[in-house]
Amino acid sequence: YLFDYLDLRGTTAEIAADNERALRLAARIGYTEFARGHEVYYRDGAYTDDVYLRLDRETWDARFGASEREYTPLSPEASG
Repeated sequence: YLFDYLDLRGTTAEIAADNERALRLAARIGYTEFARGHEVYYRDGAYTDDVYLRLDRETWDARFGASEREYTPLSPEASG
């Protein structure tokens, strides 16, 4: 949706560094870390970092563009 319908060139996500399952999932999709916030979240009596991730359209198209389209890409005329 983000790349096919909204025609974005990239997308970002923020995930707490102690959320290992979300980080593994994001890595499998193709997100890469571009920044880190230190001691951003406080929970269970300790601080944890914040991981900033980015996924570029080129990476998505190379990995999933041919097989995972749920929306027909808009024509260049449609996006104005």
